[in-house]
Parts: sequence; C-alpha cells; structure tokens
Amino acid sequence: HILLRDATRRDDNIGVRWVQDNLKKYSVKPNKAFCTSLLRFYLSNSHASSTTGLEGKTGEGGLRRAEEFLQLMSEMNLTADIVTYTAIIDAHAKRGNFAAALKYFQELKSKGLKPDVVCYNCLIEAAARSRDFKAMDSFLTESIEQFGIVKGSESGYIFAMLTHAKTGNSHEVE
Repeated sequence: HILLRDATRRDDNIGVRWVQDNLKKYSVKPNKAFCTSLLRFYLSNSHASSTTGLEGKTGEGGLRRAEEFLQLMSEMNLTADIVTYTAIIDAHAKRGNFAAALKYFQELKSKGLKPDVVCYNCLIEAAARSRDFKAMDSFLTESIEQFGIVKGSESGYIFAMLTHAKTGNSHEVE
C-alpha cells in the first residue's frame, strides 16, 4: 500500500516500469487489488486531461500507462475486472478511438468477462464519435436485446439518436 501511495503522489514520471522495479526491489508480489487501483489511477488522470482538452502530461500518457499496466497484469496472470475494462473503453470513446475501444471490448469477452450496460454505452459512444453508424446501431441493438432499455442503458440509446440527428440521418432517429 505504501508503494501504491507513493506511486499516486508522483507526477508524470509514474511509469509502469518504475512500479515494476519497486515491486521487485521490495519483494512485493502485487495482487489484483493493487494492480486495479494503480490502473484506475492512470485512467483517472487520463480522463481529467481529456475533459479539459489538455494533452501530454496526464492525458494520453495516463491512458498509455493504463494500457501498459493492463498488459503487465496479464503477464502476471491477473485478470482485470469489467469495471477496469469499461474505464479503458470509455477513455478511448472520449477520444473517438473506436478501433481501440473495440479491441478492449473483444479482449474482455475473450477473458470470459460479460459486458454490462455501461460497457455497451461506452462502446456505442466510441462508435458514434468515430462516425461508424453501422457499428453504433449494431451494438445498440445487441445491448437492447441483452438488457432491454433499463435504467443506465438509456444514455447509449439517446447518444445514438442524437448522433444520427446531428449528422442528418433523421430517418434513423425514428
């Protein structure tokens, strides 16, 4: 916990290798909770920058570090949970990077995790921001088929309708 505290107090020099080196230095075998906490810390920095429009120090760097740490978790035979994958998908969605969001969506499914409504909403947003309307509609339909329109799912539905409306696809809104 001290290592995690020190890692989260540092600035943009918190590299995955720094954490890995210190884990070895102190003979600490990280558990899933440690790894997930650090990964979410990286993502929180990523979101802070993406919403302010600032790049660099914590924006892309935070997302890149989160992805590196997710890979490191896999190498240590630790599986991230659905919330962690959804956070990474959401970070890519906010940047309009549908290909990366889809990659992590497929990865979580390949690891036996079941996407929830929130995960689908993030994927729908990623497809919409990249203007892949076919994928957006496909994932919206898949989400509705699995969950119906339940509390929490309406944001993906509304996002899809607004995207179609903004791009002149009014026939799709109906």
